[in-house]
Amino acid sequence: MSPLDPMDVAASPWSIAGRVRPCAGQIVSGDTFVVVPCRDHVIVAVVDALGHGPEAHDVANRASDSLQGCFVNDPVAIIERLHRDLQGTRGSAATVCVLSPGRIDGCGVGNCEVRSTVRELSPLLTHGVLGSRMGKPRRFGGALVAGDRVVLYSDGVRGREWPDEIWNEAPENACRSLIERCGRSGDDATALIVEVKA
Repeated sequence: MSPLDPMDVAASPWSIAGRVRPCAGQIVSGDTFVVVPCRDHVIVAVVDALGHGPEAHDVANRASDSLQGCFVNDPVAIIERLHRDLQGTRGSAATVCVLSPGRIDGCGVGNCEVRSTVRELSPLLTHGVLGSRMGKPRRFGGALVAGDRVVLYSDGVRGREWPDEIWNEAPENACRSLIERCGRSGDDATALIVEVKA
């Protein structure tokens, strides 16, 4: 937790839920999601370490530790820190978003995607692998209003033909539906959903 009097997520303007499912035949996942409450913002992220199983799980845990210790509100700086902290590992993809009242800003490297109901949000992800090589990180962002929903997900979730409940159900139930109905059995699958409370 932040030493800066972290925001109470339950009392924040957002409902946030996440779900992780290991790939078939594995006990642990190389994917993870992270929620870091800070004084005036919340950091959310989805991480997808290269490969599967215990070694990928270790990289995902290392990424989570890095994110849990980061309290800045600049998603590019967070990605750059994550890139440094994962050097010497097999690497990962990740997308990080910073939620502040009325706004979302993000940055991603690799194939952790973003879909949303936010019209002006156009995520431009950077090619590369965190901890190994990456292009210049690019920021994306937009305004948030009540009822908006943002979904971060790993490539273990198919990005097409999502059921309607992903956009209509409570975030926790929507995450479960997304993983169960759109998760690829041969890959770790992770989803994190943010909804702006009415």
